[in-house]
Amino acid sequence: MSIAEISENKIILPKEIKISAKKLLVTSVGDYLFMIPIPEETIFLRLHTDLNYLRKLGENETKKDALSRYFNHIGRIL
Repeated sequence: MSIAEISENKIILPKEIKISAKKLLVTSVGDYLFMIPIPEETIFLRLHTDLNYLRKLGENETKKDALSRYFNHIGRIL
């Protein structure tokens, strides 16, 4: 299950996402800035490292592909 779907220039989130956040991870993909609620410190550290790595891999991707990959990756970890 993906946490978000990307359709044209829209990000479609599920109707209900309930996360008790201890931290907020701020990350950017192209021109977009995201604040992602993170429930645990260990998940925060892993996501932060993974997203920095993914950002380097995705430099030649379209925004839609990069966004889709980021959110699917976040969904797998959370």
